[in-house]
Amino acid sequence: MDDLFLSLRGIIEKDLRSTGFAPDKEPPSKEPRFPRDLSKMPTDKIKSLYDDYMSWYEYLTDQLSQDQAFLTVAKARLDTVWAEATKRVAKIKEATNADLRKAYIQTDVEYLGAHQDYIYFKSKLQVQTERRDKVKRSMDRIGRELWFRTQDEQPVEAPIYKKPTYRKV
Repeated sequence: MDDLFLSLRGIIEKDLRSTGFAPDKEPPSKEPRFPRDLSKMPTDKIKSLYDDYMSWYEYLTDQLSQDQAFLTVAKARLDTVWAEATKRVAKIKEATNADLRKAYIQTDVEYLGAHQDYIYFKSKLQVQTERRDKVKRSMDRIGRELWFRTQDEQPVEAPIYKKPTYRKV
């Protein structure tokens, strides 16, 4: 069964590449860190920092997409291995109740391998999601700083309030 699911992962990767989805194998650079003195940095450095974060956001989004596909395959494999182990346990006379059958299944060597793959991809997906969220929050803050600066550079005069005139009736 493992070959079936490994080949499915390969097919998914190949099909995604054929649609133009080609995630980078390596990160774009060292992961950017949010500066403590953002408001004191020159605008050109802030723009460069924003570009670094944008590259990381794109990289992590591609990683998430790929991990989600692999997690789906790992879950299908886990379900199939669980079903196979259930059939094997049904033949064991010592497995007289649901708890024992479950224990036999959860200690099955094939099941352990499938469960390990599933946990790996689920954990990786969660970690990458948190990383991308952190990058997004930093990008939002940097974007606001750039927006504030453009507002400071091009002040807009507020309209003058005129007292309304009323006609006596």
